[in-house]
Amino acid sequence: MQHANSDGENSYHLVGALFLRLLAVMYFIAFYIMTFQITGLAGEHGILPLTEWLDHLLVELGWQAYLYYPMIFWLESGDQLLQLSAWSGCLFALMLFLNILPRLSLVLLFVFYLSL
Repeated sequence: MQHANSDGENSYHLVGALFLRLLAVMYFIAFYIMTFQITGLAGEHGILPLTEWLDHLLVELGWQAYLYYPMIFWLESGDQLLQLSAWSGCLFALMLFLNILPRLSLVLLFVFYLSL
């Protein structure tokens, strides 16, 4: 009976590890694609510059803008930080895939993805 529990436990670990690896691959693809698009979309000279949009949100919503639109770009939203954020997402996705600090990687991936 204990042997069956051990096999079931091993299959949970296998499925969990596979899920995290596939999630890391999806995050990597999303962030990698974003590295080529982010400055053209939300950069200083992009289609919808992030700095102008954040300023508009602050005028319209006041302090509640921080609650409705949580992101790391409230203090600085230049092209370099946008690019750095996209590349950092790729790095943390790779770390998750390699099982290096998986919990920290998952939290940071969520924060960067939510911000971008």
